[in-house]
Amino acid sequence: MRFRFAIAILATAPMAAAAGCGGENLQSARDRVDQTRKDIEHGLERPQEQFEARRKRFGERIGEVLDQLDKAFARPERTSPTVRSRGRKEPTTIDAFLTDLLKDIDNYWTTTLRTNGLPEPHVRYFWVPPGGAVFAGCGVPAADRSAFYCSADDTIYVAQQFLADLHRGVAEGLPGESIG
Repeated sequence: MRFRFAIAILATAPMAAAAGCGGENLQSARDRVDQTRKDIEHGLERPQEQFEARRKRFGERIGEVLDQLDKAFARPERTSPTVRSRGRKEPTTIDAFLTDLLKDIDNYWTTTLRTNGLPEPHVRYFWVPPGGAVFAGCGVPAADRSAFYCSADDTIYVAQQFLADLHRGVAEGLPGESIG
């Protein structure tokens, strides 16, 4: 669209110049401008066709590669991911691992706060299953990439898939990840 506008501007410049010279051979100038415009548009047709052909070939090649990847890798199942942690002899689901971890953290803080005469915490937790989502009391959704504490309902929301990815070292988009 911008290109056609530029052609129109270029086409009117010789006509304006011809009109400024008394209008001599105005029709001849218009004919030359029209022919120049047609030549430019015709000259653009081949590169555009070549571009479309390359785009189609690349799209087909990308499709072929994705098909090969689908055949090479098993489809992931949307179940609770399993993890192995130090000190355990058998793998466990990420939600069981997190529940045990949170119980250890809760025991630490309960003991520490009680020892210092402070009230015990009453924080709950919610493990978001893979592919699942829930709205937290804060009004924000907790989904596959979530890990946060919501003070409105005293709940820790953690996505099982996020922590499984973090455990395997494949989690992306973490704070500070793009820094140097």
